[in-house]
Amino acid sequence: MKALRILPCLVLCLLLLPGASAASLENLSRNPGEWDGRTVTVAGEVVGRLDKGSHVWLNLWENGWSLGVWCPKGLAEGIRVVGDYFHVGDRVEVTGVFHARCGEHGGEPDLHAENLLVISGGYEVPRPVNLLLLSLSFAVLAVALSAALLLRLRRREPFLGYAPEGP
Repeated sequence: MKALRILPCLVLCLLLLPGASAASLENLSRNPGEWDGRTVTVAGEVVGRLDKGSHVWLNLWENGWSLGVWCPKGLAEGIRVVGDYFHVGDRVEVTGVFHARCGEHGGEPDLHAENLLVISGGYEVPRPVNLLLLSLSFAVLAVALSAALLLRLRRREPFLGYAPEGP
């Protein structure tokens, strides 16, 4: 009977607990003091990964803004593709405590991950070589080197170790 009286109070307390606030990387970067010490959820593309013992540094990027995420290795196991020039990285949603000036990591802003969810997998971005542009580049290089050689020969200055004969 006593347990039935406590149950509504317990449910009410659980409902009043603060949850994770959804934040953008831009908001965290522009207003770090507002978010310092709060549990936040951010989403972004994984564009960097550095293994450090039992943890992993992830770099998230979204709309020109980025943030370092300190993450236990076990949470990051699902990440398959890290973004670079040839790839779009996995898109993830990370929940954790934001630190505007993390004392543990040199005073830089970071997010200490408590949960990580891979929203969508990354993929390769085809980057075909433009043969016309490549040919044009070599032609311009050849013309520039020829002009430099002719200029040096007229001034009788050495060019690439070659010194012309004569007075």
